[in-house]
Amino acid sequence: MKKMFVLFVMGLAIFSLVGCNDKELKTPNDGELTTPNDGYIEYTDITKIPSLNSLIATDGNSFQGLGNTQETLFRLDGDEIPREGMANTNITETTVAGVTTHRVTLRDDNYWVTHEGNIYEVDGVQQKVKADDFVFAWKTLGASEVDYSFMISSILGILDTTSDTITNVEGELVDKQFDADIKKISEFVFEFKTSYDLAYKEKLLGFQAFAPIHEGFYNDKGIDYATTKEAYLNSGPFYLKELANMTSETTIYEKNPHYWDRDAVKIQGIKNKFHQDAIPSTLVLEFEKGNTDLVNLTADYIDQYESVATVFKSARTSYLMLNQRKDACLDKYPISGTPSNHVNGCVALQDIEFREAIAKSYDKNYIVNDVLKDGSIAANHFLPEGFVKTIDGTDFVEKMESFGHTGIDTDLTRAKEAFDAAHARVCTEQSIAVSNCVIDIEIMVKSEPYFVDFIEAIKTDINTQFDSKINATVRTGPWKDVLQDRDSGYFQLARGGWGPDYPDQVTFLELLENDGTFNDVGFDNVEYTDVIEKSRGLYATDQEREDALLRIEKLALDDYAYAPIFQRATTTLYSAKFNKIYRKNIGSDYEFKWAELG
Repeated sequence: MKKMFVLFVMGLAIFSLVGCNDKELKTPNDGELTTPNDGYIEYTDITKIPSLNSLIATDGNSFQGLGNTQETLFRLDGDEIPREGMANTNITETTVAGVTTHRVTLRDDNYWVTHEGNIYEVDGVQQKVKADDFVFAWKTLGASEVDYSFMISSILGILDTTSDTITNVEGELVDKQFDADIKKISEFVFEFKTSYDLAYKEKLLGFQAFAPIHEGFYNDKGIDYATTKEAYLNSGPFYLKELANMTSETTIYEKNPHYWDRDAVKIQGIKNKFHQDAIPSTLVLEFEKGNTDLVNLTADYIDQYESVATVFKSARTSYLMLNQRKDACLDKYPISGTPSNHVNGCVALQDIEFREAIAKSYDKNYIVNDVLKDGSIAANHFLPEGFVKTIDGTDFVEKMESFGHTGIDTDLTRAKEAFDAAHARVCTEQSIAVSNCVIDIEIMVKSEPYFVDFIEAIKTDINTQFDSKINATVRTGPWKDVLQDRDSGYFQLARGGWGPDYPDQVTFLELLENDGTFNDVGFDNVEYTDVIEKSRGLYATDQEREDALLRIEKLALDDYAYAPIFQRATTTLYSAKFNKIYRKNIGSDYEFKWAELG
């Protein structure tokens, strides 16, 4: 059972999201790189969408698809400002005896739409998106053992439960469902209860995990729900016309003719192509030919297109994950397959100085300046710069550093000292002569050139820094498989990355909570977890909460659970046919609803 958490206080963090809006958009201006305007936005991805089921989606590709096709209560624009979605009026709050009831009034003019662009009907009755759809989706998410179930408990609270039978995301019947937290009031009104008023609830409730689901359709499709275009219903500005799968390489979204705000949608649709084996030169060539409208540039092309490319500095960090889940790790890398004079990396990772050596051994400045060259900056912290501010208006990361918490920097001298100590220790423990002992370590990363390139640079640095005493290799695979192996603990080192789900520093810090949904590395610290749990409503003052959160990232970094690499930026070529396009930090990368073409 995934750990279910108590409520967390909103309104405690003063946030400032880094972003770029349509005013900052650059496009080629010489006419040679302009895609013919047929009303569609076309772009290419290397990774197909893992899931369009809002109950189990956890990655950016899935959130992009959900953002295109589902309407949550609010919709965030490129400045992370919540605009009207399914919530027709502001959410009202009433507080009695410390419990706040949040009442949501939905619009009554939005429909469920099929992959053919038709209104979905049941027994001849056209199906509108109603309160039942939100109540069912939120209850099912909270009651299921899925990655984002904790967000429901964090927001709604668990005041009571009942043993109503529901179908979970695996298509199995389970006897658990929230009751008192959330309920339908009328056809287009529902309410939920918390122990506080949610200060930035509009931003959080625009996140794709809070999308509605039609209960009857969901139960009818069962385990096949959202796996094909036929098994999916749409409520957003676009409907899913085609879904890339084993036989199709393009996902197509068409403008939804039954969407409540259809007049605001200025494009005909989106064509998202997938080429798993495409190399950067192929993607740039497709752009030059006019076959795609946007492409993220890799280092080889940034200098060439610098004058017409747009740089977006995001609130996303990339890092190495250092796995301490020894048993799960050894399931993937059994000791029986290790040469007699080699130490299995799963064993070596149990030594904190070995983890420290890895974390301090690679040149971050070389990675961002010579490998990526896309505006990304070297990072010593898990949290990104410029994402959230403290009560006094200071950047959260800057404030941590003013307290002496400088994070993990590249320190080759200390890395060598730590490695030599750990190497001698783990080799002796494995009854291997230190002079002839080699530690095998593997870095797992999804098979996309952008990520593989900088992981290969890290591998080279590790092998060079520690000479013949270590054998670092790289394992690549499809994104879906990498996610599964990380979740199962079937890795030694892995490339990790995170972007915010909501505008509070806890959206990063909770990843390493004991028994937390995303704690794939097995980090275990009682003090760390206590602070995270108390941050959800148990601190007496905002300042007390902030002081505690400023302190705890150091606990994780001092354990070398995560080793920061960089804060990501993207350098993107946009076709000159764009007049406007929104980039975002929370949820999906792009908001296409308000895109405009010339």
